[in-house]
Amino acid sequence: MEATVRDEPANNHSAGSRVYDWEGFELWDYEGETMEPDVQAFRLVVITDAVGDIDVSAPNGVTVGLDGATVEAQAYRTSTSEVGGAPLTFSLLDETPVEIEAMPDYEPAALSVRVWIEGDVVTRIDAPSRNWGP
Repeated sequence: MEATVRDEPANNHSAGSRVYDWEGFELWDYEGETMEPDVQAFRLVVITDAVGDIDVSAPNGVTVGLDGATVEAQAYRTSTSEVGGAPLTFSLLDETPVEIEAMPDYEPAALSVRVWIEGDVVTRIDAPSRNWGP
């Protein structure tokens, strides 16, 4: 299967990106200069729980469609906000500390697996997710 390709503009969180989209997966390739030149310039987003008969999961068996409370119990950090009147929760798993020169005073700087929970259900998983502080 061939990917569809789209360009996403830069925003206050990341550089512009070329996004390669396969059914259930997206590869975000950050283009140009990034705020953190010593950290990977890509991320993989999973928006499906299986491809054919192959299950897709993150650390600890987290999958798209899983109950959000199960993920929140495993997360080392969780934050919730409202988007369009509905709760959106980000839970971070699998903390991997990193040293970055761009933000030396931010502790702990880490790469993580970020789980998106809309309402009560996991809707997407992406990694590496940059986490530069509490």
